[in-house]
Amino acid sequence: MDEQELARVRNQNLGFVFQDFMLLDGLTVFENICLPQVIADSPVPQMEARAGRFCEAFGIGRIRDKYPAEISGGEKQRTAVARALMNSPYILLADEPTGNLDSRSCRAVIDAFLQAKREMGATVFMVTHDSFAASFCDRVIVLRDGMIYTELTRRGTRREFMDELLEVLRELGGEGDDEE
Repeated sequence: MDEQELARVRNQNLGFVFQDFMLLDGLTVFENICLPQVIADSPVPQMEARAGRFCEAFGIGRIRDKYPAEISGGEKQRTAVARALMNSPYILLADEPTGNLDSRSCRAVIDAFLQAKREMGATVFMVTHDSFAASFCDRVIVLRDGMIYTELTRRGTRREFMDELLEVLRELGGEGDDEE
């Protein structure tokens, strides 16, 4: 594929959520959400209706006319999730999406991912160091020094899965002297 074809595939089939939000400061929340469909040259009425539904679904309807500098980190990340879902991607790629957030904002972003999975059938591929965020996943691949250390599949409750993850992390960190 040439660069133009690759750009089209990325816009239509993949959604991206970054740790540092990557919102455009000169655009409102609503305009940032619309951006993937603007790039795809989608019809304006359908684009605006879809963006409006995402604003309401992700609890950012009251800030839709604000600019990124005027909203919280959690609101920025929920805006980024909504933007990433605008073209109904096959895969949502999230790089440390909760890394800069407080616990309440972290949970709001996770809830947005779970809602996208449930209502849109989205596949979320998340890279994270956050065991709390990872505990909501169906499957976790733990890396150590760039190699696969282990793979965990959630079979029980989220809390049980969190305990499994924490046990793996204890194993990973158990090499040194406990008195350090």
